[in-house]
Amino acid sequence: MENQINHIIAKVLSGEASLEDILCLGDWLNRSENNKKEFEQIKDYWDAEVTSSSASNPDLLLKKIQQNIRFTKKEKAEKRFWQVFMPAAAVAVAIVVSALSFFYSRSLEDTAKTREQYTYLTNDNKSSFTLNDGTKITLNKHSRLTYTDMYGKNNRHVKLDGEAFFEVVNNPSTPFEVAFNHGTKEDVAIKVLGTVFNVRIDADPERIIATLVEGSIRFESGERKITMVPNQQLTFTYANKDVDIEVVDVEKEIAWKDGLLKYRKIPFTQLIANIGKEYGIDIRIINKDLTDPSIMVSGTFDEKQPLEQILKVVSQSLPITWTRKGDVYYIK
Repeated sequence: MENQINHIIAKVLSGEASLEDILCLGDWLNRSENNKKEFEQIKDYWDAEVTSSSASNPDLLLKKIQQNIRFTKKEKAEKRFWQVFMPAAAVAVAIVVSALSFFYSRSLEDTAKTREQYTYLTNDNKSSFTLNDGTKITLNKHSRLTYTDMYGKNNRHVKLDGEAFFEVVNNPSTPFEVAFNHGTKEDVAIKVLGTVFNVRIDADPERIIATLVEGSIRFESGERKITMVPNQQLTFTYANKDVDIEVVDVEKEIAWKDGLLKYRKIPFTQLIANIGKEYGIDIRIINKDLTDPSIMVSGTFDEKQPLEQILKVVSQSLPITWTRKGDVYYIK
């Protein structure tokens, strides 16, 4: 067990850790105060070693650091530069019952001040939580939300990757801001005072889709500032920096947070593509007549419904049949 945790520590500190590694480390840290103290001491030494070496072999570097700690008995650093934690009871239950998400935090150097950064991740399940100002957030599957310990103090700034539904508490003196994890991409943000809205980041094509339910939000990209009103949906495409605004069926756009899949007058091909993506299943349309864009479908499904049950519902309004070969469904 000791060798395993040492290997995980080395991966985490070298930036090579997986989601599972961070979960294991969080569990180990919560077992005792000694574990936390040991990790803090290792991290302090690690910073010094990485500064003076290439750290090409994380495991060897960790062994060297542990030897130095044993011989020198260096005092605990006054400032805690990096911390990984798991809220023991609540998160343990969440992981066991619904495999929801986890918190981890690490420090950022920001104008010589130590800041704790918190990241909320989801896997195959959605997660709902409330920030310290009362703002409620529902994070969709495979999404990430990040903020620092300064949130609610001198800013209300979060970063999003994936999709989230926000119910923002009004605070005129401190606007709520959503930024996006796109590295070198154009600086884009959404700012609000108090409102209800949904934001999604698509990968292909790379775009941001914001849907306003209540109140107003302001989309900012460079010098461009666009204020939205309820029932509007804004789409920003990174490739050409185009912005498109249209009126949409808001209930359909935010149905995911209630575990529903809602479709209204969309091409059958799009429905099959969406369902395939949602269920992680390869579905192929063999009957070319069904690929006609004029064939439109509508419906509401529970995301917990089996795929074949959804296909049966569709077959009641559209003459389709299907077969399954291995992991692939064929629509005829």
